[in-house]
Amino acid sequence: MRHAFRWQFTIFFIGIILLYIFGVCLFSNAGYADVDQPAYPEGLSFTQAEKDWLAQHRKIRVAGPRNFPPFYFYEDGPAPKGVAADIMRAVAGTLGLEVEVIPDIPWPRVLEMAKNREVDWIPCAAVSEPRKAFWSFTDPFMSFPLLIITTSDTGFIGGIHDLNGKKLSGVKDIAWRDWLAKDGIAYEWIPAATPLDSLRMVSEGKADATIENLATSVYNIDRYGLSNLKAAAPTAYEAYNLHFAVRNDWPELQSILNKALHALPTEQKNEIKGKWLSLRYEHGIRLQDVLIWGAGAGASLFLIMGLILAWNRRLGREIALREATERDLHTSLSILHETLEQAPMAIEILKKADGRIQLIIENQESQKIKDVLCREGGDDGFALEDCFELEFRDIASSEPISFSMLPAQRAFAGETVENERIMAIGRDRRQVPLEVSAAPVYGNKGEIEAVFSAFSDISLRLQLEEDQRQSQKMEAIGTLAGGIAHDFNNILSIMIGNAELAAADAPAWSPTYAKLIEIKSAGMRARNLVRRLLSFSRNTPLSKRPVLLSSIVSESVGLLQATLAANIEIRCTGLENKGIILADATQLHQVLINLCTNAAHAMEEGGGILDISVKSVELNDDDAARSLNLEAGSYIRLEVADTGIGMSKETADRIFDPYFTTKELGKGTGLGLSVVHGIVRSCSGAIEVDTAPNQGTRISILFPASDQAVPEPEPAPALPEGGTERVLMVDDEPQIIEMNTLMLEKFGYQVTSFTDSREAFKRFLESPGDFDLIITDMAMPNLSGDILAQKARTVRPDIPIIICTGFSEKIKKLRELDLGAVTYLRKPISMNELAAEVKKSLQKAA
Repeated sequence: MRHAFRWQFTIFFIGIILLYIFGVCLFSNAGYADVDQPAYPEGLSFTQAEKDWLAQHRKIRVAGPRNFPPFYFYEDGPAPKGVAADIMRAVAGTLGLEVEVIPDIPWPRVLEMAKNREVDWIPCAAVSEPRKAFWSFTDPFMSFPLLIITTSDTGFIGGIHDLNGKKLSGVKDIAWRDWLAKDGIAYEWIPAATPLDSLRMVSEGKADATIENLATSVYNIDRYGLSNLKAAAPTAYEAYNLHFAVRNDWPELQSILNKALHALPTEQKNEIKGKWLSLRYEHGIRLQDVLIWGAGAGASLFLIMGLILAWNRRLGREIALREATERDLHTSLSILHETLEQAPMAIEILKKADGRIQLIIENQESQKIKDVLCREGGDDGFALEDCFELEFRDIASSEPISFSMLPAQRAFAGETVENERIMAIGRDRRQVPLEVSAAPVYGNKGEIEAVFSAFSDISLRLQLEEDQRQSQKMEAIGTLAGGIAHDFNNILSIMIGNAELAAADAPAWSPTYAKLIEIKSAGMRARNLVRRLLSFSRNTPLSKRPVLLSSIVSESVGLLQATLAANIEIRCTGLENKGIILADATQLHQVLINLCTNAAHAMEEGGGILDISVKSVELNDDDAARSLNLEAGSYIRLEVADTGIGMSKETADRIFDPYFTTKELGKGTGLGLSVVHGIVRSCSGAIEVDTAPNQGTRISILFPASDQAVPEPEPAPALPEGGTERVLMVDDEPQIIEMNTLMLEKFGYQVTSFTDSREAFKRFLESPGDFDLIITDMAMPNLSGDILAQKARTVRPDIPIIICTGFSEKIKKLRELDLGAVTYLRKPISMNELAAEVKKSLQKAA
């Protein structure tokens, strides 16, 4: 009977709460603008005429209102902003159209250009009869009610007929003026440049009212603090619809844009709307309604609070009774049991009775380890006999250990075992390495009454030992990297420099210019990678900054799509994730490229799917410590999965070893995943591999989440000034000499270059006053750059010198020589860096 009452009381209580929540949700949503859109089909299908038209018109001229927020306006640059601007870009991207925006034009001028066919597409327009003479309109992509806006102290206005004789403000040629004229409304016209200006006219008393759509009025009132304005009444007109307007002599474009609008995913449209619109429209609230609903809500709240207090009182009595029972149970525990529970290792006390081993005492750590080993599948429990069926092996030799040779069995025979390492293999074949000690417990008569056994999971200890061995291998790789990085710097100098020179000669609109900039960008990224290798060889800490991981994935996928085989499909999820980690961006690119390249190699014969995902996860203490040896908390998980050939367990256990590779000679060095492993560990992360033969491979990386903000990108440096000074250039690489000479000559400098440092010094001795600056490489045969600098200074102590080198440690040693006014540059050097340093050195010497 008591249980039945309890359930009835609970159901009644839940029903009251659900009823209250339903009422709150129902009335809290009232008054919001309806921005839902119908579901559109995903595919696009064009007629042959439309396809031909698209092929002939790849570039479309676009113009819109100068200041019509939040739909279309300009702010901080020539690119339009707002809902209509974003939807325009989405549609143009879907159709592959190149959009030429004619920016920041007054609305009357836009209308005039549309009549003259100087504008092809207006992304934000309302329909009116005069406009139909030269425009065609698509279906509306957004709809809002039109409101009459007045000041708070304006008398009653119930509709458009109350506007007779009023001063109305608005933008020239706005559509609602045609509608008012059609309805015979007489008013005094106060023109305004923008919708914001018309609202300000009303706010300042220069006009009695204006007519504006809900979104624009709320946006401007909130943003610009026009708090004395109100929505006096809705208009009698239909909702304010926003359309694309196009030239009426291009019916194909109207049809194409209609199809593209309907094919635009609903999620994408809602995302655009949510970015710019957060709207609520309130017609006004009566005090009587407030009192009625307030009284109802108060009564409901009072009832609910009373029920909660009664329920808590009842629960409190039950909890008090339960706590008293638990205290009695805890009091009955022995001091020995308390001591065992606090031990950091698993402890058991065993005894033999009737030829069988019985478990007398064990602590929680013992139960935890045996729970992993002895339970199989969905079993809810296990007996001690289940643990006797486990398989045990010697860790060092992997040889099986018989049951009679286990430490506890040997202790029953009188032997004391200390710190013996064995591998326990569970019923589900999971392996747990253990360090075991066991000793016999003797009775008063000298007989063995029991066995004390202590053991611990040493997975973490073995991992640390493996990490130490890994660290020694990586140190050897660092020495190799430092030896070859200098040669890469010279090659990169030639690539970056020539790309800059070619880009300087190409027009900015040319596709060749864009490709040259991509080559330069890739070269600069390679430069950063070489510098990371040099830092790695000296084991110096890298600079970590807040990085948006999903952004790195997007950039890397852009590079991969152009390089992977056509039969490999790339799928990305979670790119909207805003999780931030502390890492080096260049290293993260390296991680993505290495993992995806390996995945592509595993699918190169039959193709497949490369799945990349980013997701925020929370790890509890058990998950973090058991599988990844991490701390509990927030993490960002990066997963790279393929449908390739997979790997055996033996191969998977070695993929992070330096120089280990399954590829053919010449297709891999075995360093890629080793470097990935090092980068992940340096970020305090962890990496897991899930693979099986013919089942594909999934690599999961967990990076600790950071609450720091991603820094704003630094502005591009201004182009350095040139000059007419005379420069002596010395480098033993002819290509670098030629490239640097062309660079400096573009800035107006007079350059005399030598590939032989002895010949260069000889020329300097002949006439030291012929030169205003010396630029020399460091590593040169016969006469190195630092010796050349010292000799030149003995002849002319005031001449500025720039020494170029690929090794930062060489710069440190050169500074210790105190050669005077010497500047040091690290290779590879971009054109702007070189020109800026030349100008700076010459100014210092002046």
